[in-house]
Amino acid sequence: MSDYAKKRASLATGLRREKAKFTMLNPTLAEEAALFEEATTALARAADRLLRKHGKKIIGEQLATRRLADIMIDLFCLASVLARVSTKIDDHGEASAFTDREILRAFATQAKRRVDVAFAGIDDNEDATVLRVAKHVLEIGKYGWDNM
Repeated sequence: MSDYAKKRASLATGLRREKAKFTMLNPTLAEEAALFEEATTALARAADRLLRKHGKKIIGEQLATRRLADIMIDLFCLASVLARVSTKIDDHGEASAFTDREILRAFATQAKRRVDVAFAGIDDNEDATVLRVAKHVLEIGKYGWDNM
């Protein structure tokens, strides 16, 4: 329990003994690595918030957990692209990885945009309305605006 309490305190305060960081990435990728590291910390906070809010019922909260899953997918892909570009720079030099860097920049920017939207949707969303509409559609057996 004390390990959990320490972890919660470090998440809540932002104070940590050591921050989770990439240690083997080429230093030229620091900006994109920082984006990953910040989003990972925010993901831990968001997951903790949702678990405290829903408790064991989190299993049934598909819209909320989908947001977390979407964030994790983007972060996994970003980590993969970071590792690939870093290896290319280390093995063949920075000049040979110009296009790879551009791909990383584009992907990181797009991933950040999607991740930011997913984080915003954790606390501010239309889930209740979507669930009411879905329930209605199931009850009547069709979507009310369907013309076919």
